[in-house]
Amino acid sequence: MPRKRFGQHFLVEQEVIDRIHRVIAIRESDVVLEIGPGRGALTAGLFNSTKKLSAVEIDRDLAADLRARFPAACFIQDDVLNISNESFRNKRIVGNLPYNISTSLLLRLVSLNDFIDMHLMLQKEVVDRMTAQPCTKRWGRLSVKVQRCWEIFRHFDVEASAFKPQPKVTSSFVRIVPLRDPVFVRDEYIFDNVLKSAFGQRRKKLANSLQQFDIEWEELGISQSKRADQLGVEDYVAISNSVVQ
Repeated sequence: MPRKRFGQHFLVEQEVIDRIHRVIAIRESDVVLEIGPGRGALTAGLFNSTKKLSAVEIDRDLAADLRARFPAACFIQDDVLNISNESFRNKRIVGNLPYNISTSLLLRLVSLNDFIDMHLMLQKEVVDRMTAQPCTKRWGRLSVKVQRCWEIFRHFDVEASAFKPQPKVTSSFVRIVPLRDPVFVRDEYIFDNVLKSAFGQRRKKLANSLQQFDIEWEELGISQSKRADQLGVEDYVAISNSVVQ
């Protein structure tokens, strides 16, 4: 039985599974990390393509079943939020992410830019925010953080009927590739605090929402009468870098 506390929605539609494998195109030499393999809908195809496969599964019973089915693969029974950054490095990452941790995991991984690529199933609403543009209602902290470091390709949407139990939302399958030269941020902590303050009060002018920071607006060439959703990635980087100086 799926366990609600783990946010489990198992992918069951074979047409979608086959389409995902065609998009990912795993090669024998690829080193792959699967996040949340569940009942192994994607695992079998991944294992058939490469034996350099490891996976993180929080559910003890599912992890035990997967170890029995794929003894040559490495299965880690743990919460993916607990595993070390080293586990992601130089790997191709594949995952049908539990919706209750997707944003938290993305915000953690955004500072880790030495994976090869990620193919993830996410809530469509999360992908809409990741790919949003300034001056739109979905443009926010997540948009700025991921677009500073990653290029995001939305491949296709997946209806709830492809999962069991069915989620209450539509999903999207995306590819994420690290940018070779992400916009330089002097201090990630201050950058994140600037974003939290600006978008936490997104209806206020920046002069008010960012008043706790010492910002020389004229020197930056940014109008303090604008609101949070009117600035782009480079604007927020410039503001946070000026605060650090």
